[in-house]
Amino acid sequence: MRVVEGLSYLALASVGAGLHGHAVVSVGLLRRPTTQRMWGTLGALPRARFVAYFGGLGLAWFIAVWLVWFWRGEPYTVPIAAALAAVALVLAAGWAVAVLRRAR
Repeated sequence: MRVVEGLSYLALASVGAGLHGHAVVSVGLLRRPTTQRMWGTLGALPRARFVAYFGGLGLAWFIAVWLVWFWRGEPYTVPIAAALAAVALVLAAGWAVAVLRRAR
């Protein structure tokens, strides 16, 4: 059962790490173009803002999952992980709105 739990945490954390890595490495360093089909109207942001937005989203999600996975039971884990998850959810909601706005 611990293997399934560990793999599920790993899958959740990989989403955030992959999003952060794509934003910082692919778009920020390698200067690959962003498509508005996937990123919505946020794809038209200047490169630095795009990297900050999606890099922050991925990093907040990754750290929130990492805290819950490795530091559960500690008194400060829940408030910090909840705050980071709230940041990630607000940024993800903004991304969803941008994609829906592009679809119109």
